[in-house]
Parts: sequence; C-alpha cells; structure tokens
Amino acid sequence: MDATKKKVIVIGFDGASPSIVKKAIDSRKMPYLQKLLEESRNSLENLKSTIPSSTAPSWTSMMTGVNPGKHGIYDFLVHEGFRSRPARYSDVKKPFVWDILSRYGLKSIIIGHPVTYPVARDDNIIMISGILAPQLNEHSVNPPELVDTLNKMGYIIDIEDKMVYLKSSPSQALEICNDSAQKRTKVAKKLLKDYDWDFSFILFPESDRLLHYHITKENIVLDHFKVLDKAIKELTSIGEDLIVFITSDHGFITINKVLAVNVLLHMAGLCKIKNKKTSDIAYKYGKKFVSKFGSILAKTKISKKVSSMLPGEYIIKEKSKAWFTPYAESGIRVNPLLPAEERDRIIETAIDLLNNLKDPETGNHIVRALRKEEVYWGEESTRAPDVVVIPLEDYVATHIVPAQMDKILFNPKEIFLKEGDHVCEGAQNGILGVSGISLKSGGEYHVMDIAPTLLDIFNIPLKEFKYMDGHSIIGG
Repeated sequence: MDATKKKVIVIGFDGASPSIVKKAIDSRKMPYLQKLLEESRNSLENLKSTIPSSTAPSWTSMMTGVNPGKHGIYDFLVHEGFRSRPARYSDVKKPFVWDILSRYGLKSIIIGHPVTYPVARDDNIIMISGILAPQLNEHSVNPPELVDTLNKMGYIIDIEDKMVYLKSSPSQALEICNDSAQKRTKVAKKLLKDYDWDFSFILFPESDRLLHYHITKENIVLDHFKVLDKAIKELTSIGEDLIVFITSDHGFITINKVLAVNVLLHMAGLCKIKNKKTSDIAYKYGKKFVSKFGSILAKTKISKKVSSMLPGEYIIKEKSKAWFTPYAESGIRVNPLLPAEERDRIIETAIDLLNNLKDPETGNHIVRALRKEEVYWGEESTRAPDVVVIPLEDYVATHIVPAQMDKILFNPKEIFLKEGDHVCEGAQNGILGVSGISLKSGGEYHVMDIAPTLLDIFNIPLKEFKYMDGHSIIGG
C-alpha cells in the first residue's frame, strides 16, 4: 500500500515515564503494547521532552516540530506584562501537523490535545479540544454537532478538579481515571469508525493525574496502565496497515523536596510579598490564573486540614523586581518596566543565587538556572521567562508563597498536595513506541522529531518545513 494511503495513529499517555511503562510491561499489565513492539521489531525508546518538561509546551512541540522559542507556548498560561491568561489555539505560532495535513487534503481526528481552544473550523479536522477547554461546547468541538453525542457518551475533557478530593482514596482515584480513559476510548473508536481520516491523535491525560497524586501506590498506577493497554488494543484494531505511535510528553518522579522560589527571591530583596487572607489567595491562584495547581487551591478552601497549608501571602508584581511564575513554566520573569541594564543585573543575580543554592541536609545542588537565550531559539523566545529554572534530581520548584516564610525547602506534605511531578531534570524522558515503521537506530529521539516524521510518512516534502527543529526518525 502506498504510504499516502496508510492511516497513522498517535496515542499519547500524559506523563508516562519509561520506568513505569517498562514495569507495566514486565508485570504483564501491558501485554498488547509488548506484542505490538515485538511484532514490529522495535523497542520502547526514551523520548526527550522540552524544557520545561511540561504538558503544554511538550505536546505542542511534538505536534509542531519546533522548540517553544518558535511556537511560543511555555505553560498553560500566557504572560503579558503583569497579567496572565490561559493560552489559546491562536497563541501557537507554528502550524500543528493536522493543519499542514489539511493543506494537502488529508483528514485528521484530534482528541484531547492541550492548547487547542477555541478550536479552528476546518472541514478536514475533527477535533475535541483538551486541557484548558472549560466545557464541551461549540468552541471546544469541531464540528459542533458532535457536542450532544459526546455528552450522551459521558465524555470528560479533564478530571483534574476531581482528583484533589481523592487524595486520601487511591482506589476511588483509580476508578475515576479508569472510567474517564474508557469513555475516551469509546468516543475515539466511534469517531474513527464514523469519519474518514488519514491521521489521528488521541491523548489520555488521566495517567498524569493519577501519577501526580498517587505515584507511590505502584499497584494503583499499574492497574491504570492495564486499562491504557486495552485502549491501545481497541484503537489499533479498527483497521489494517496502521502506523502506530505510542508516546508521552515527559516522565515522572516522586517528589522529595519542594523549593519555594518566591520566598528565596523575597529573601534576596527581589520579590515583594504582602499578607493576604487565605480565601483570597485561593481565589487569586485558582480562579484568576487557572494554573494547574491553582485550580486545586480554589477547591481546597473547604478543607480545614488543607487550608492550613494554603499560602498566607501574595506577590505584588508591580513592586517586585522578579518573581517565579506558576511552576509548570519553571521560570523567573523580571519586571518589564525596569531599565534594560537593571534587568540584566537582576537576571545575573537570580542565576547566581539559584546555581549556588545547596540543600543543607545533603550538600547537593537543588536547581540549575539558565538565561532563556541558552535554552530557546526563535522569534517567540522573547515570550519565554527571563531565567529558566530546572530542578535537579528529585526536587521540584513552586510559585506558591507558603504561610511559613522562614525557610525555602519543604517536605511536599507541608506545601504540596501532590506526590509526584515532572517539571524537573529527572523527568525529562517520555516514551516512544512505534509499530508499522522502523526507527533510525543509535540516535536520541526528541518530541520535536515526531511532527517531521509524520510528514515524512505521508510523503510531504520536508524541505518545505525547514523551520522545524526536529528531524524524521524513519529508519532505512
């Protein structure tokens, strides 16, 4: 069969790290994935994530083929001066793979990709928007007449808001994750059968949600990946001659310690912090800024136990010289109103402060800090944070200003509701499993390589997309 006639399906498991998936395969929780790889004579490979190793920039790089400095997405938020807002589809400055395929008359079905709200209207693209879509409506679904079908089938965009209530109930958390993944699979199967398509992308965010809150419960995690293995089987059984990609955007680690970066900046005289009531803080970080962790803060004010963990201070950006943004971006932004020379001095001060910071208990360095120019390239790199902060080993960093202001390193139980995280050096590898093609051997694979590889499969000339940072990884 000619390559242009083949169907290509990308199945994404958010946050699925190589160690977890390999353990699931070894414990026979993912027999179908193992069979798929063995029959194609491919191995489960590491897939290098973006910096930060976070959902929004990584999936966007995977499906555009460029680094964040070209597509402009560094987090779920777009920062404009002192204000922040949720990122929109129109904020992505390079075309997604499905946009390019549409120009060549090829049809796509896209389910759950983040930062695709409001959806674009394109007759060649069936789309259900992912994270950041507030609900199923005519702005999150194309064509809009699918909304009623999705509601009847119980489709769920994201389960993040439910997970915080199930911190103390791993079994219930597993049940919700499994139910959501199964409904997503059912909807995907229906669309794949009902519509004509050449390319499809289905993202399962449930794995990320479960790993954030219950990464230490191995049996719970592996039982969820058993459900995901069944999803692979069902979705890849809809036709013959399928080329299959099993991917993830990043890995996961168990959190050991949390660095409160804004407290550190406050101690250095760079970040202005003021007292505020807990309920106002929950609203500020939750409803207003719509950060991943902020949505939890807004919910948890009902719990006395959790309320004691909420921050008692907030940042006055207009009076600050620098501040650490919501942690998924993992960066420090310098006050844009300051003179250029002063901004540069502040950047150097922050970098020196962070790079010389050591854990008093172990003597180990905690983070690596770099100028944005050392990490990103492209016309959208001006939108990047001024200082990129990469937590090392099993540390993570937070933008939250805790009530306790006399220390900067915390046990996650003191300041975080989550057990696991991925915005750190230890979680920069996701997974790549491929069936139907051979991969180039001996190389390092990066999320940016997937988009040009997909175009190559469809015989679309890559010379027309020289701006892409990734390369086709099809073997000979």
